[in-house]
Amino acid sequence: MRKSIDYTPSSIHLMDRQGSALVRFVAYKQSCLDCNDIFILQNFISPDWLLHLLNVESEETGEIYFERYDERCLYGDGVDLNGYTIAEMNDPVFTAGILRVIARAKSTRKPHFSLEAISGSHSRSYLRYAVPLIEDGKIRQILFTCRYQEIGGKDPSVNRFLPKDRAFDFMI
Repeated sequence: MRKSIDYTPSSIHLMDRQGSALVRFVAYKQSCLDCNDIFILQNFISPDWLLHLLNVESEETGEIYFERYDERCLYGDGVDLNGYTIAEMNDPVFTAGILRVIARAKSTRKPHFSLEAISGSHSRSYLRYAVPLIEDGKIRQILFTCRYQEIGGKDPSVNRFLPKDRAFDFMI
């Protein structure tokens, strides 16, 4: 089961200091980040946040791929997703969620901030900040950043199957 709650990017009060600094840095750079900026983000500004770079030049699911997948976050049974297309992941829930974020990024051309909660075999909750990177007026990549953390003093991790009726009360 997956639950997503959207926030405005100005909701940085929900983030830790590194997340807040990440949002301010992206705004300062006007979403025009290069490889040096990604290096600075990962190693100095927000080292506890995971950074992934998805190439979204194509409209075809089989051609949307991870140019960079943070080596600290291995998918499933330890698979490194660098170079993988989202179609190769064989995860309909994940693919549908990513396609929604891509569509929103392309239509609004603005960052997207959300809380993601997933219960199941690999239960987890995290904040996600997705930033469309604009080059020559086109969105060619989306930077996905995420952080597993406490929010408002409440532990957002989901370590067990939650009761159906009250599954995500902790996020409200």
